[in-house]
Amino acid sequence: MGEEVAETETKTEKPAEKKKRRFKVGKARWIALVILTLFMSVRVFDPGPLQTLRLKTFDFYQNIKPRPLMPNSPVTIVDLDETSLEQIGQWPWPRTTVAQMIQNLVNMGSGPIGFDIFFVEEDRMSGANLAETLPNLDEDIRKKLKGLISNDKVFGEVIKKSRRVVLGQTVLPIKKEYKGRRALRSRVAIKGRKGVRNPRDWIFDAPGLLRNNAIIEPTGAGHGMVTILPEADGVVRRVPAFIKHKNRLYPTLSVEMLRLAFGRPGVVVQGDNAGISRVLIAPRVKAGLDAKGNFSAARNKGANLTVTTDRNGQMWPYFSRMDKSKYVSAADVLSGTADPKKIKGHFVLIGTSAEGLKDIKTVPTERLIPGVEVHAQLIETILRGSYLSRPNFVNAAEMALALFGGLLMIILVPWIGAKWTVLFFLVVASGAGGTSWYLFSEHRIIMDAAFAVITILLLYITLTYTAYAAEEAERRQTRDAFSKYMSPAMVEQVVADPSLLTLGGQKRNMTLLFCDVRG
Repeated sequence: MGEEVAETETKTEKPAEKKKRRFKVGKARWIALVILTLFMSVRVFDPGPLQTLRLKTFDFYQNIKPRPLMPNSPVTIVDLDETSLEQIGQWPWPRTTVAQMIQNLVNMGSGPIGFDIFFVEEDRMSGANLAETLPNLDEDIRKKLKGLISNDKVFGEVIKKSRRVVLGQTVLPIKKEYKGRRALRSRVAIKGRKGVRNPRDWIFDAPGLLRNNAIIEPTGAGHGMVTILPEADGVVRRVPAFIKHKNRLYPTLSVEMLRLAFGRPGVVVQGDNAGISRVLIAPRVKAGLDAKGNFSAARNKGANLTVTTDRNGQMWPYFSRMDKSKYVSAADVLSGTADPKKIKGHFVLIGTSAEGLKDIKTVPTERLIPGVEVHAQLIETILRGSYLSRPNFVNAAEMALALFGGLLMIILVPWIGAKWTVLFFLVVASGAGGTSWYLFSEHRIIMDAAFAVITILLLYITLTYTAYAAEEAERRQTRDAFSKYMSPAMVEQVVADPSLLTLGGQKRNMTLLFCDVRG
């Protein structure tokens, strides 16, 4: 029996191993950089699915914290509901009936009256039209019917005399010419600067307009667009402040009613190179409800009444839940039984909630809501100054968060490992989400943190998986190379500690027993 004693050699990583490890880390980082570049390119082009993801985040916020209902809303909705259709008859009603409804509202002291419906064709119930359509009429009766003043003229006279009616109109996907009629007057002024792109260029351009008929249209004190453009998923989140047609700008119904309420000749659009920035409705006014709950506007007090829009001039209503208390049945207005307190001094919107008339929309806080309430909530949020805003700098901030967060992830994962980097990810994700919620809940600024968080998370997963896949491939290669020459236990030791595969072997203190077995 003999004994050999030697000093244990210090284990050090060979230059070849260092080079190999640096190559693997560099490869993982290059893959992550390609992914980050791809994500940033997608964000620049901002395709529809990415926009929908961002908008769903804002829907989630509004569902958690919807705009509080106004206890004394300055807006009343005269509703062509199912009860009204049962009592008065199918829509469209004779224009004389609608004229009586307007006259009753005026008698009750209403504020501006806006129609979320149109009067495109002449009234089929007018005497002349009845004379042409009813068969087997006595000639004397036919002549008397043709001699009657048309229902449209009666309606137009009531509108003109009231001096408070805003007629609704909408866009068409095709061109439509109105021969013998002038283009509608634009009540929108552009405030631009030299060297700055014209704000008009950012606004949605409509091929055609659906206007009211030639008898009724000139009698309105204003004309407002009732166009509501749902997003790709069918949810209404934004409403254009203006529509452009033949290089003229026409305000939406809510903006036009506010202009009329403040007695302004027009509204002003302001913008910069990044797009539309805001809309000035009235200078230095203080709007609200007086002690009796009626709308009032005091001049030369308070700040300018303005609306912040996105770069394309679209307003973001801060939606509340549906408020049934501000609805009044059209049948009650016609019968004179409506509560005068809901009419006097209020903005009055005339629309429908009847299913058959197909004006039902989906908004972030409600699955089914009458389209007229979208305009009502716009007026409320503008007067309270509680509309949502998405300043032009928000896009840059969202992209910067994704870019710098992604670069830090690419640096940290191979450097300090996946275990500690996940803490960094949690800090960034919670900070971005918290900031986004704070801006919404306290300042009504909508900023999307989801894109940056998802980008950073995918980079973390990619880098972690790449490192794991490389290690697993190396272990498999080691097993395949040594399983034929070494015992399974020794192979597993080498797999667990590849540094055992060093040239020159190892020196250890060992005791050897030489023995022979006789026979």
